[in-house]
This record gives sequence, structure tokens and C-alpha cells, in this order.
Amino acid sequence: MDVENTDTAGSYKEIEGRIVFVLELANVSSDSLLTGVSLELNHPSQESGQEFVLGPVGILPGTVSLIPLTNLDYIPKKEQLDEFQPSLIVKDAYGLKVELQ
Repeated sequence: MDVENTDTAGSYKEIEGRIVFVLELANVSSDSLLTGVSLELNHPSQESGQEFVLGPVGILPGTVSLIPLTNLDYIPKKEQLDEFQPSLIVKDAYGLKVELQ
């Protein structure tokens, strides 16, 4: 599966007293089940990005999944959660062709 068949967005959120990054991972393919992804999250205050490998997942074509990312290398202060948006780079995407009937 090509990385062009994915779309990402996300933001830092406080959930149950913990700061996480909530990733919005979309499968924009019309005929592939997204089964895994490798991506880099980079906050402007970080020297280098943090890589995440997510899988196995099962994201159907044309759908979006919300995935909380924890164990972050960089955690912004609560009052800075909305100040800077990190960059997200999808490095690899994995999937299976599906035939929807």
C-alpha cells in the first residue's frame, strides 16, 4: 500500500490526567485495508522526530481511526497543548487489497 493512500492529522490532548497525542489516521484508498503504518511525529521543540510503528490495525477504505499515542519523547506543558502543531510523516504503509461486494 502506498503512503499516498493515507492521510494524517492529530493534536495533543489531556486524557485522564495524561497528555497523549491523538492521531487521526485515514485510509483514503478505495480498495485496500490499511493494516499497518510507520510514521514520524516531530514537535517543533524536538531536535528529531519520534518514530511509531502501528499494527496490526484494520482500517477500512474511506474511514478514519483515532489512535492515542503514548510514551512520547516530548510532552508539551498543559498550557501549550494548542500552541504548536507537530509534523506527521508517514514513512511506510501496509495493506491488503479487498474486494467489497
